[in-house]
Amino acid sequence: METLPPDTRTLRLVSHNGTRYDAEIRERVRESWFWLDGRNAEAVARRMQAQCPGLDARTIRRWATDEGWAAWGEEHVAELAPGIHRSVVVELIAGAHEAAVYIRNASRGTAIASPARVNAANSLLDRAGFKARDTVLAPVRPRVASSAEERPRTPADIEELLRRRLDESRHDEGA
Repeated sequence: METLPPDTRTLRLVSHNGTRYDAEIRERVRESWFWLDGRNAEAVARRMQAQCPGLDARTIRRWATDEGWAAWGEEHVAELAPGIHRSVVVELIAGAHEAAVYIRNASRGTAIASPARVNAANSLLDRAGFKARDTVLAPVRPRVASSAEERPRTPADIEELLRRRLDESRHDEGA
């Protein structure tokens, strides 16, 4: 039978395997989860093994969900580093605008749509709160382009190309 700790006035929270952790330990786990380990429960469990043998990722994930650790961390980021928080928000908004302009230009044919840039643009839009497509473009091997192909074709370029092809077909027919 399990014996209770001598000080029963403090709340001791229990993991799924029956181990009790006090509030101080849980606070250290929460801070590690948010600040040091990027919300990765497995990394926190590895980091805390010396202080909390047997603490596992499943328990940390449950605590994070039940206690709203993500919301707690977001509040503290805004409190502790308001300048950095505002700067990141501004950069995301500016990046989302640039991404939208790039994607619009790529769809119009006035910009070369490389898969890496389209994926980066979609990622910026997603992080700024705009839902990007679910599919990701696979990178393609760059082709060697002549100087005429490096810029988008104008109507005059297309007209000239059609005129040359028509002249070539007339020449082939006459031979």
